[in-house]
Amino acid sequence: MSPGSWVCLGSAAGKWLAARCGVRGIVGLVIDAPGFWFRYHEDELTRQQVRPGTARRVWPYLRRYRGPMVLLVFITAVDSAIVVVSPLILRLIIDDGILRHRESVIITLALAIAGLALVDAGAGYVKSWYSGWIGESLGLELRASVFRHVLRQPLAFSPGPRPVRWSPAWTMTSTIRSRRSGY
Repeated sequence: MSPGSWVCLGSAAGKWLAARCGVRGIVGLVIDAPGFWFRYHEDELTRQQVRPGTARRVWPYLRRYRGPMVLLVFITAVDSAIVVVSPLILRLIIDDGILRHRESVIITLALAIAGLALVDAGAGYVKSWYSGWIGESLGLELRASVFRHVLRQPLAFSPGPRPVRWSPAWTMTSTIRSRRSGY
């Protein structure tokens, strides 16, 4: 196969073409662009499904972020609308402004595009800030919940001194053990 060509190996035609061109051992999708290619291999991890009851267990943690998540969905919808409307306005600039030699239409619609670009930039900033804040806060809350759960365990939960291991779970367990037993 020549560089710059691509084959979707998920389809029967793509597999036939790959076999015909001597490509062997690639299972998955290939994304290719000039100077770049990426092989995507679908494995068991990507085919896993969420276990039943996961939403019920996660909902108490997500409940306090309802407002920011609704705002995030709204901003995403506004952002998508801007992406859809921008080419339509450019079409109006070409058809009604440039081809008909109407300068006022060109200026008005160009200012509208510039305003939409500013709104899109602001929406992108707010979207990234809120999604980062929700993710970090939720991660912190889950870690604190696990830590509280481990603290409620009896002292027999941690059987005593072991060889030093350098992992976050070991560090958390040894901190709890040292605070409970005093050593």
